Amino acid sequence: MRKNKKEGAQNLKNAVAAQQRALATLAQATNEKIKQTNAHIAANSAQIVENARKVICACWMWVGRVAFYYPYDLTAVLVAGS
Repeated sequence: MRKNKKEGAQNLKNAVAAQQRALATLAQATNEKIKQTNAHIAANSAQIVENARKVICACWMWVGRVAFYYPYDLTAVLVAGS
């Protein structure tokens, strides 16, 4: 009975160690995937801002009864909103 108890305890210890190693490996893989995703998001955000810099919007500004046409850049609006 003591032999069975000792063997059972050793089996439990080995199983716990294996489970902990598996969870550590999973956590490492998950963290790597998160880092990769964050890098892609940063690159996409930079590309979106760069594309927005190229967008010129046309607006009309009224002064009294006279309308003035002027282009303006949306970059300031996009950067302020982020």
